[in-house]
Amino acid sequence: MGLVQHEGGPCGVLAAIQVILQFLILV
Repeated sequence: MGLVQHEGGPCGVLAAIQVILQFLILV
């Protein structure tokens, strides 16, 4: 997704976590 930015900072981690949570919720 465009919202996910591959960065070494916390922002990238939080974005990844949000995507994973959304995926788990949709499944």
